[in-house]
Amino acid sequence: QIEQSRKVREVLLAKGSIYDQEAITVAPDGTTQHVLYSSALYQTGGELNALSMFVDITDRKKTEERLKKNEAVLNSLFQAVPVGLAILKGRQFKVINERVGTITGYMTNDLTGSTSRLLYATEEEYVRVGKALYGTLWERGASYVETRFKHKDGSFRYVSLFAAPLDRHNPDAGAAVAIQDITERVMMVQTLRDREQRFLKIADLSGQLLYDHDVSSGSILWFGRIHAITGYSAEEFNSHGISGWGERLHPDDRAITLAQLEAAKMNRTVVSVDYRFCK
Repeated sequence: QIEQSRKVREVLLAKGSIYDQEAITVAPDGTTQHVLYSSALYQTGGELNALSMFVDITDRKKTEERLKKNEAVLNSLFQAVPVGLAILKGRQFKVINERVGTITGYMTNDLTGSTSRLLYATEEEYVRVGKALYGTLWERGASYVETRFKHKDGSFRYVSLFAAPLDRHNPDAGAAVAIQDITERVMMVQTLRDREQRFLKIADLSGQLLYDHDVSSGSILWFGRIHAITGYSAEEFNSHGISGWGERLHPDDRAITLAQLEAAKMNRTVVSVDYRFCK
């Protein structure tokens, strides 16, 4: 403080005035205060004097320090979350975290300032996502859409986008968008669908009637030659459920068939039973 005071005095003597200088003062009770001051020299009676004005800015400095700490925490959270986060204005990237770079393959500097059009394979998809994500965003307060991003290496990544406005009353403020890579989930679902289609094809070619029965819920799903064997369409037959199937067993076969099926469920064994079915 002494050295700083000496330098300020030298500048004041050299220039005749100083403005908006910050300093820390110590009150009689030992507490510190932040002040903003300006000083100017003037002559009176042959003596050099200084006129100074001091403003207490202690509260302002405390607020600034608190805001800096909050900003540091937010920045840490921004980078630590396991999804991509971006601030966009007019679909132009203003701020992004590192996870966005991992998903897209682009460095932060490559995307910052660029429009999100860079990540779409076609103009049509870019327009579709724009309408879905921003069309009613400021009216509803949130939006969601799934799409594909074109990775820097040319491959595609399936992503989900969740957007929220920074200010619902001012669209020019931009929006925050969370980007989650859902490629593995989409590929898993597609694999399951492919397997289901293969199973249905095999079931149909086998000429048999197959079913998948969830014992706990009672739901049942039939596959294979449903119409040829039962006379019902697949949709109609599946709507009957397990109880509907039992009701359509031949009256002379119903009791023994259901009893053997129940015993197999209780004993967790395989059941083989011949029965007649009423179309």
